[in-house]
Amino acid sequence: MTAESHADFHGVLEYSRKRFLYLEGEAYQRGYAEGRLRPSGVYRMTREFPQNTVFDFLAGVGTEVDLRANPFLWNLIWALLQTLVAANRDTIPLEFMEEMRGMCDACRELGYDVSMKDLLTLNAGFEVLQSVMVGFEAVFCNQFAVFGGGHAGWCGLPRARFHVPHRRGVFSDEAMFMVPRPTQGNPFIASAAPGMVGIPTGLNVQGVNCAVDVARSMLTRPLVTGEGRLLLCREVVKYAGYLQEGIGMIKQADRAVPRLYLLADGKAPDAALLEAAAGSLLPPEKNLNYYLSRPFEGLLGIFFPSPALDRGDPARIELVEAEQPGVPGIPHRPGGMDELAADPRCPELDMG
Repeated sequence: MTAESHADFHGVLEYSRKRFLYLEGEAYQRGYAEGRLRPSGVYRMTREFPQNTVFDFLAGVGTEVDLRANPFLWNLIWALLQTLVAANRDTIPLEFMEEMRGMCDACRELGYDVSMKDLLTLNAGFEVLQSVMVGFEAVFCNQFAVFGGGHAGWCGLPRARFHVPHRRGVFSDEAMFMVPRPTQGNPFIASAAPGMVGIPTGLNVQGVNCAVDVARSMLTRPLVTGEGRLLLCREVVKYAGYLQEGIGMIKQADRAVPRLYLLADGKAPDAALLEAAAGSLLPPEKNLNYYLSRPFEGLLGIFFPSPALDRGDPARIELVEAEQPGVPGIPHRPGGMDELAADPRCPELDMG
């Protein structure tokens, strides 16, 4: 086993080509460390993996188009998808946007062309695609939880297996266990890949596990999809302290695409399977107003590119580059996310 580390409490352990990523600190700090430690993985997951996903999408409607042989068509499809996904960004918690910002900055410092829109599309693009194409994703995921005498050791054993687009093996190459230890919320372990702020499954230190599966239904709200199931799963694992709290978070979320959620609580011990349909076929008025104000800006960016818009620079947030004592080279934002979110000078992250 070998270890690579760029700071005292950020590191990657690698064994048999599979990696274990440990991250600690505030949202931007964790994202920056992930970008520094696995920049090539973030780049592959934001470039090759989405292309594979679109291939599967086209195959699902009976069309086999070699987008690699037609870069103009791929660039157009990718730009349109980014525009549709980015229009939902106001519904994504600021801390998750900050984590993406940290990854974006670190990757660019190391010469990898990764933008905020790339990361946002990786984390929320599946939701937009399935909202307009029911049955796009294969239903091969499954989860279960075991309690009592069925196993040795801990009081509960959750397990999840999920299916993702597999062409050219990008996800299988880059998948790893991640252990974020945030300054707020629960430390947890998740199965994901570099660039993924959202997670398909995770388990926190309170013993609460959340995993997500596909549920096909025509009762789907198109395009205005909110934060999506990967980021919602991350939110539950990070903040839920017991089973009913996690169930309540999913019930109260603005859901646009039907999903199955398995939640388990090893301390209870108890588990629940939620068949979560779209919360409503019409989006909340606030979300709709946000959404309608965004696509026009995005379409202008496609035909009139701007370096600032492409990078997604926050126009109203001043980045403070500083070094945390004992952790050389890891930027952080003094005051934490609560202070940042409460600052009247920066009500949102403006991606353009």
